[in-house]
Amino acid sequence: RCWFHCCWSPTSVRSEPQQAEVVLPPFHHNPTFVGPTPDGYYLLFYIGATNSSGEIDCRDTLPNVPEHPNPQSNGYITMASTKDMINGPWVERVILRDNNGTGSGGGWHSIQNNPSAQVLSNGTVVVVFRANPAVTGGGEQLGVAVAPHWSAPFETYPTPIIKHSTGTPDNEDPFVWMQPDGSWHIVNHQQSTGNVCGDPDAGHSCGAHWFSRSPFGPWRVSVEPAYSAAVTLTNGSAAAFQTRQRPQLVFADDGSMTPLYLFTSGSFVGNNPDLHMITHTFAHRFVSGHP
Repeated sequence: RCWFHCCWSPTSVRSEPQQAEVVLPPFHHNPTFVGPTPDGYYLLFYIGATNSSGEIDCRDTLPNVPEHPNPQSNGYITMASTKDMINGPWVERVILRDNNGTGSGGGWHSIQNNPSAQVLSNGTVVVVFRANPAVTGGGEQLGVAVAPHWSAPFETYPTPIIKHSTGTPDNEDPFVWMQPDGSWHIVNHQQSTGNVCGDPDAGHSCGAHWFSRSPFGPWRVSVEPAYSAAVTLTNGSAAAFQTRQRPQLVFADDGSMTPLYLFTSGSFVGNNPDLHMITHTFAHRFVSGHP
């Protein structure tokens, strides 16, 4: 397993990304960025916390080494803040941590991953995250935590906002946002039995769209997937992903919150269990309201 630095590169969506600076050392993973807040801060949310133990240099090649155990901070959600995105400094603190719950009750968010955040006009910060229970095989659910200000403690809503039960799909990799009309939306990777794309294999590359009037729910899912394995490439040819992960949206900067691009990681070989196959990030432009 390769552990990567969080880096910042001030480039446009169309340009070749260039590393500008190392923001945070390992272990920091699955970053999502919001800001500025009403008081001028930029916030970076991610899995993990600083822990460089067992770091492997994967920048030039993937070394043939045995798989390393997860770092102790895997399952934590950490936030870093700064007023200067380029020069920093970035100050980090763990905002959600393993609650050490046991059994099926109280331990639904024993492990927290895949953060996504929305900053409101009054400074409130809403974080939606994937939650795994303390019990093995309990399924992937989505939870929400809220702070009245980015510097304040985050309080986790007592129950999942999107629950898992026998025969229902797993939900992970949420991307949350609020539209100007006050409605809340989540696009996420939905997998396993019952996903909106069809059979369990379709769930390897399936995106669900949820909507609600409140971040606390009730949440409803669209009957049509937000995306699936099928894509049209820029040369006009059709292709099919074997897996797609961690959707992110880029919106118009005119305040309309019109989605312009969908980003996902993915691969045309392997499938969902073969996560070492995910080696690329793909950008998809929305055309006439569809990606």
